[in-house]
Amino acid sequence: MLGVAETMAAAYIGSEYKDIVAFGLLVLILLFRPTGLLGKPEVEKV
Repeated sequence: MLGVAETMAAAYIGSEYKDIVAFGLLVLILLFRPTGLLGKPEVEKV
């Protein structure tokens, strides 16, 4: 997914912005899914 995003950014925006797109995508993934894409949610015991 990240490689496809970098390639699309290089093709449509310009090759100098592909690193920015890659890091931005990583930051967004970590903001919304801190356990990762395949991580399991923690069960909170009370």
